[in-house]
Amino acid sequence: MNKIKTLVFGSLHSGYSLLFELLKGDLSSYVDVRGVISDDLHQTCLDSPERKWQYGFTPEEERMVIDLALRHNIDVYTGNVNTANFLNQYKMWNPELCFSACFGQIFNEELFSHPEYGFYNFHPSGETWPSYRGPQPFEGIMNDRLDHFYISAHVVDAKPDNGLRIARSRNIPIMPNMDIDGLNKIASQHVGELTRDIVLSIAKKKLNPFI
Repeated sequence: MNKIKTLVFGSLHSGYSLLFELLKGDLSSYVDVRGVISDDLHQTCLDSPERKWQYGFTPEEERMVIDLALRHNIDVYTGNVNTANFLNQYKMWNPELCFSACFGQIFNEELFSHPEYGFYNFHPSGETWPSYRGPQPFEGIMNDRLDHFYISAHVVDAKPDNGLRIARSRNIPIMPNMDIDGLNKIASQHVGELTRDIVLSIAKKKLNPFI
């Protein structure tokens, strides 16, 4: 069986969990990760300065996705994804499947409409969907004093954090005195689990079962 040509858009812990799941274990027999697009967390093309990285990160965390990709000899891009240069590279990669987790740029239609098997994002949410849209979902979750939350996997479309939800994690408890950095880290584990479920659903059917 030909492997599914895949791109990963991601940063920090959730991006790392996503990429790790694709590269390790049996999923690597289903997907060929052609490229990794990660944020330079200091660049001006990020869609909001209020995203998760406002809470600080170590140099190791900043590069964790990039370094994992390079250790596996995968092409890495850290610039603006809404440029002609990136679109040319994207077409050269010709992805059949794309995933995004903790990525700081908004995708245009030329990107999210291209992959045959879909373009999916992972986003924290409540019971309903869409919920807590935008760059600060954990602030909303904490302000509403929830005792648990979910990670929702959804189809990427023109409206951020809004497309059809295709999967949801089990409920993730919020421990007493847990801060937003802690929520980010426990959420990342569930990104990997959902990634596995989606890839296996697609690979075994060899079609997009979600649209």
